[in-house]
Order: sequence, then structure tokens, then C-alpha cells
Amino acid sequence: MDEESSREVREKWQRWDPGVELIVRYSPYRTILEPIVDFVNQLREKRQPGDFITILIPEFETRRWWHRLLHNQTGWFLRTYFIFHQDVVVSVVPFHLQK
Repeated sequence: MDEESSREVREKWQRWDPGVELIVRYSPYRTILEPIVDFVNQLREKRQPGDFITILIPEFETRRWWHRLLHNQTGWFLRTYFIFHQDVVVSVVPFHLQK
């Protein structure tokens, strides 16, 4: 993301105000997996015993099953990586694509 995109996302988040802190991380070359894994691992180091980290992954629900092969790969990799961490909860939030 560039700074302008970052600002727009922050403004929309403030207007929505879900009561959850938004943390925007810069990722060069549109890579997403490594920055998320690094960030979660930093949080794991700071957590207290009994704390859990929850990752919400938006996932497109496509009309055809074979369309799934083109979407949601990032979510699959994150789930696969974090499934072995007992203090990390991964939840998938489905989004249905509209016409």
C-alpha cells in the first residue's frame, strides 16, 4: 500500500468504528504472508499466559467451485501455517461475491 491508500483505509475504519484497533503494515511488492506472520510472531512474544491471538481471514465465496482455485490462496496458507500454534485462533469470514 502507498501512503494515500493507507490514509483512505484508516479514514474508512474510523467512520465505521468497530471498536477494534486497526494496524496498517507496509508490505513491499504486495507480499502479504511474511508481514502477517512476522507481526503475529511479534504479538506472540508479548502475550501473557492464557492469551490468544485471533486472525480473521476474509474469504470470497465464489459461484463455481473451480473459481476457488483462483481465490483465497493467502487464507489457505495462513490457516495452514498457524494451525500448529496453540495460542493462535484462525477464523474465516465468508464474503459472497455479488453480480
